[in-house]
Amino acid sequence: MAKKRFTKKQISFAVSVAVCAIGGAYAFLSDAVNTWKEDPITIIDTSDVEQAKEIIHSVGEVLGDANPIGFDESAMNAINNADTSGKIVRVVDGDTYCIDLENVRGDEEKGTKVRLIGVDTPESVAPDTYRKDNTEEGKTVSDIVRDKLKAGDTVLIEYDVQKEDKYGRTLAYVYMSNGTMVEEWLLSEGLANTATYPPNVKYSDHFQELAHNAWENEVGLWKDFFSEEP
Repeated sequence: MAKKRFTKKQISFAVSVAVCAIGGAYAFLSDAVNTWKEDPITIIDTSDVEQAKEIIHSVGEVLGDANPIGFDESAMNAINNADTSGKIVRVVDGDTYCIDLENVRGDEEKGTKVRLIGVDTPESVAPDTYRKDNTEEGKTVSDIVRDKLKAGDTVLIEYDVQKEDKYGRTLAYVYMSNGTMVEEWLLSEGLANTATYPPNVKYSDHFQELAHNAWENEVGLWKDFFSEEP
């Protein structure tokens, strides 16, 4: 089985998640450095995903902590499940983004058009021939997402079974720099409804639960836009 490898952008993502944890670990690391300062320094090649994960868990075993860097559960999930990484070029609308994907040839200024898996937000840029009309709610959601995902932000990408839709868009689960999956955030905030299309159903039950909770509590667009119970 081929080993998954960290890209430079994945490393950047992991580092950004770890920044907040470094301060709390400083005192411990200082003691460790004083204890081991006479030992030779080992340079680790972090370009290998599996090697990096093994290092994290090996250090955790020594310290009695399976997560010594201090990542929270969502961040560890993002890092472990990522297939690749990229940088946001622009937000097209609430559920579609242009992303400069690592190891994917293309125009860096335009990026690859990525459609979120499992969710659907109101339309804001649909052509006149599309089956759904553009709405003010769609524009509002797009603006909220643009405030959350800015050009240049590093994101991690997880694929499912089918990697492209009939429009040629890449299908993916997208994780923000704090480890939060964008789909989860949209559903929890009531900014999206579920949209399940087999065979991409890895998180469909979880998404359904998030949408149902938002509906029950009339969160976001469940107050007056979304109507049918998820």
